[in-house]
Amino acid sequence: MQMSADSDTTGVVEVGPIIDPRVQGVCCRPYHGRPRGCPNFNMKYGCPPKMPLWGDVARGGPALAVWLRFDLAAQETRMLAANPGWTKRQARCLLYWQAGQRKRMKLRVRGLVDGGGARAFRTICPEAFGVDVLATMRDAGVRIEWPIERWATMVAFVAVAREGSVLDASWWHVIGPEK
Repeated sequence: MQMSADSDTTGVVEVGPIIDPRVQGVCCRPYHGRPRGCPNFNMKYGCPPKMPLWGDVARGGPALAVWLRFDLAAQETRMLAANPGWTKRQARCLLYWQAGQRKRMKLRVRGLVDGGGARAFRTICPEAFGVDVLATMRDAGVRIEWPIERWATMVAFVAVAREGSVLDASWWHVIGPEK
């Protein structure tokens, strides 16, 4: 499926999360400047392997997947025009766009959950809970470009919390109403 500038940039779809504990280990893969992978692995709350698997925190059954697409190619073009000496890597750096997309996602998810009454569990890092996001979204008919060439896609999952599951009430992994 080829996406154009007028493609949907946000959506909500019911999914059956595909759980694979090996997904939590993806954070250990080397990438540019990080030979041992993400420095947050096993250090930061919300990062694997400290997080339980999805089934331990979310009640069985479907979840809602909320997705946002960001036109990274357009961002790169804008940043290179504003900063002619930059490299492509600098122009695509997430420091210049990810915070705005996280804010959009937070507002979108909050709009779905508020007033629902049920104890909601939501996360923008389902991989930390062993969810294979690419396979789950592919099964739901949502294409995620990987590796990213033009469209960066952020995915959040929302589900009813499993009784007795205990995670702190940070935005990333929330049970119950936000403070």
